[in-house]
Amino acid sequence: MNSEGRSLKFEKSPVGPEKKPAPTEVEIISEIKIGGGQFGEIFEAEAKIGTKNRNFVIKKFKDVPGIGDAPSRSAEEVAAVAFENYGYAKKSGLKVFPTYRLGEDKKSILMTNANLGEQVCIGLNDDSPRLKDFGMNKLDYIANANDCAELLMNQVRKATQAGISLRNDSFLFLVDKRNPEVLDFVIGDLDNVMRSKQEQKKLLQSNIMHAFTALDLFIRRSVVADRRQEYESWAHNLEGAYLVELED
Repeated sequence: MNSEGRSLKFEKSPVGPEKKPAPTEVEIISEIKIGGGQFGEIFEAEAKIGTKNRNFVIKKFKDVPGIGDAPSRSAEEVAAVAFENYGYAKKSGLKVFPTYRLGEDKKSILMTNANLGEQVCIGLNDDSPRLKDFGMNKLDYIANANDCAELLMNQVRKATQAGISLRNDSFLFLVDKRNPEVLDFVIGDLDNVMRSKQEQKKLLQSNIMHAFTALDLFIRRSVVADRRQEYESWAHNLEGAYLVELED
């Protein structure tokens, strides 16, 4: 459903014991689809809060059919899970968006737009925007590759300590147009970021593999062809080293 011209209330996820915050009324001025995935479609939206115009991303969830033993889920159920996942991930110290609010329709989420200013956000779903969609060339150098990988592992460890299971597409990579060789990321797709009852060592192994698969996917899609194999080998070797440490 198109939200242009509508006013919706969005509620903030409470983190900790504080009282549940009052919802914020948001007037949607315009919106344009920029991507999507298994659980819903992504829109960039110009919105008005009070007297200020701001730019956000709105994810509109859809009903998900059952596959195998997994039951079908309504859009409201999928959105509720993502909203709950966000609250727990934020409480656990993970790198999540500062804004992530559930709409009063219970099937849309208003979140930080990471494509503002000179920064672009690269997701890993098939129809997620690529660097070329922002008028950027593929990268021939990642200056902070080791620092980025270390930060990735920091988040993997925090997630594992909190009993959180990560997935490849949980990670969104951030590139600055003015300084594209410096890479950052956020755990921005919360649909499959969930609590796990796996034993810690197995969960850590799984999280390492998913995090480095995400990094590898970014490299394949965003690094120039003549440097791609070099960075793929670097990521693969680093992942292997972290996995070997688990066996010590």
